Amino acid sequence: ATMIALAALACCVAPSSSFILSTSLPSPSYSRPSSRCSSPRYSSFSQSRALLAVRMAGGKGEEVKAPESVAGMMQEVAAAIRAGSRDGLKRMLVEVPLPITGGTELDDWPGGIAQKYQTMRAMLGETMRELGFDREEMEAKDFVGIVDDAIGLWRSSGGLAICCFPTPEVVGELEKISESSSSLVLVNPQFFLDQFSAERTKEFLQSFEVVYLLQSLNMKGTGLLPVKGMLRRSYPEEFVVARRIEKGKNVVLQRCPSRPAYNEMQETFVKDSETRDSKLSLFERLAKFKDEATNF
Repeated sequence: ATMIALAALACCVAPSSSFILSTSLPSPSYSRPSSRCSSPRYSSFSQSRALLAVRMAGGKGEEVKAPESVAGMMQEVAAAIRAGSRDGLKRMLVEVPLPITGGTELDDWPGGIAQKYQTMRAMLGETMRELGFDREEMEAKDFVGIVDDAIGLWRSSGGLAICCFPTPEVVGELEKISESSSSLVLVNPQFFLDQFSAERTKEFLQSFEVVYLLQSLNMKGTGLLPVKGMLRRSYPEEFVVARRIEKGKNVVLQRCPSRPAYNEMQETFVKDSETRDSKLSLFERLAKFKDEATNF
């Protein structure tokens, strides 16, 4: 059943298909304070360890390719976790889009968090295989907190713990799991923090390093022109803000040592659009609206 689910998911992420992303990704409000981003350049990290497929595009800037399949994305997640473990990271965080399966016209996830858990479980199978989990460890059906919350937990004999969809209500239990594990990886945490959130919860989440992040961006350029892009990080690389130029390919606009704020990314897209689109005619602008105002 897991293999069937993965096969169904794969068609949702391939560049030749429509790349539909879940809107349930955690809010960036919990991320560490963003640092000033750099203009496009090659990272100072060793290129042999880089997880981004980057090359120069005719002198116009670097290109970064999106994963070609769900399996490919989850293999990248495994590589980022492995790199973080080598560098001694005890607490790591992963955010990935969920390909929508079984959605209706009224609801992408009619089965709620339980349906999302089944999708994530199939996806994480690829990551766990890459990280050396054995069959019994991969097939475990353990949960943190109550089963209905679908906060899945998997542990390897090597001490690695992976937990999906954790919430603030189980922070105490997660702290204990972190203490008893070589590393704890949170996948798509459901921490929607605000000014009323407990300090303990904020401090707990801030102790995690984002080792893998893939998020589609629907931004606005000059004159409210729609622009597609993505925010991505594969440890040890920096965060990358990129604009889509064609299916599966994106041109890098910024590299940041920490997760950029939304308004910072919006400003970057506007400036890029001013350079590219300032001389467009009315008909060209209308064509651009039609071309870019679509889902991935």
